[in-house]
Amino acid sequence: MTQVSAAATRDSHRLPASEVSVSEVSASERTLRAALDVSPDGFAVHLVHRDAQGHAAGFSLESINTAGAAPHSAGAGDLLGRDLTELLPDPEGTGIPEAFRLAADTGIVQKLRTSYDSDDWSGTMDLLVARVDADRIVATWRDVTDQVRSEQVLIDAYTQAQAAWDCLYGVLDAVEDTVLLLAVEAAEAVEAAEAVEPAASDDTATARPARTVVQYLNAAAAGARDRNTLIGRDLADVRPDLDTDHVLDLVRAAVSDRPGCVRHLVLSHADGTVLGSYSASPAPTAAPVPHAVHTDGGTAPRRRGVVLVAKQTQQ
Repeated sequence: MTQVSAAATRDSHRLPASEVSVSEVSASERTLRAALDVSPDGFAVHLVHRDAQGHAAGFSLESINTAGAAPHSAGAGDLLGRDLTELLPDPEGTGIPEAFRLAADTGIVQKLRTSYDSDDWSGTMDLLVARVDADRIVATWRDVTDQVRSEQVLIDAYTQAQAAWDCLYGVLDAVEDTVLLLAVEAAEAVEAAEAVEPAASDDTATARPARTVVQYLNAAAAGARDRNTLIGRDLADVRPDLDTDHVLDLVRAAVSDRPGCVRHLVLSHADGTVLGSYSASPAPTAAPVPHAVHTDGGTAPRRRGVVLVAKQTQQ
C-alpha cells in the first residue's frame, strides 16, 4: 500500500503529457524568433479584420522579422499595429492586398510576383500568403530582383539571337540555291553499329550507310512542301536527287573538316555541260538530333552538322 501511495503521490506532481511548462514555451518562442530574424526572407503575421458579412476588410501587422522590416525606415516596433495599406506605397497596384483577401476568405495559399517601389526599397519580390486561422494571415516574401534582372538579360540575348536567325532565314529563303543543314552520323558511330550488328557474309551484303538527317532547309529546297514535315527526315526522303554517291561523299568529307573550310564539287556531262555545283562546309556547332536512336550500348549515334548548298541546272 505504501508503495502504491508513494507512486500516486509522485504522479500527482507530474504535468499531463499535453501540457508544456511556460519556460519551455518561452525558450521555443525565442528560438523561433531568432531563426526568423536571421532569415534573408521577409516574414510577417497579420491580424484579419472582417466586415459585417465576414469578409476580410483589413489586415493589421502583429509581428514581423528583421528582413521584413528592413525596407522600412521605421523600426519593426513602430510598424506593429499598422494596416497593410499603410505599409505599401501603392497597395492595390502591387496586388498584395488582393492576395491577402483571397487567402483570408478562401484558405487557398496565394503566390504572387510583384514589383515594389518606395523611398526605402525598390525591386521585385515573390510573395506567399497563407491563412493560419480565421483571425491570422502569415506572409513570407523573397527579394528576387537580381534573379529577374538576370532572366531579362537572357531574354534580351535570346530575342536578339532569334532576330538574327529570322533575318538569316529570310535571306536564305530569298536565294534560288538549295540550302540544307544536315546532321551526319559520325563514322565511328557507323563502325560501332556494324560491330554490334555485323553485315551478312554473302556477296550481296553492303556496309551500313551513315544517316544524313535534314535539320533545316530553305524555301528553294522545300519547294511547295511544308518544311515542318521534312525536318528530322533522311536526305533521301527529302531530296532524293541529292542522295547520290558524289554528293554524299562530299558531305561526309566535310564532316571532318575544320571550321571555315568549304569543299566544292561540280558535276558535268562528258561534253562539258554542267549539271550542278555543290559546296559543303562544317556547321559552327553540331546539329541537334530530333530523333536520337540509342544503340545497345545506351548511347545515341554521334552526328555532326554540315551545310550543303546546291545549284543545279534545269534538266
